[in-house]
Amino acid sequence: MLADLPDADWQLTTSFAGDVLFLQWSATGAGHQVTDGVDTFVFRDGLISAQTVRYTLTPRTP
Repeated sequence: MLADLPDADWQLTTSFAGDVLFLQWSATGAGHQVTDGVDTFVFRDGLISAQTVRYTLTPRTP
């Protein structure tokens, strides 16, 4: 994603809920906008046992 939007303005918010880390993010670049980005990491015994990624990518019109 970073390679696809090298000029983007990235916004990131982190939060924890028990053993789960949520990274909520969005970005706006010259040609595309990413919204509703969420990376979810589940930790077990100090290791990442699961990860999911979700986001919406839309083209921007000039």
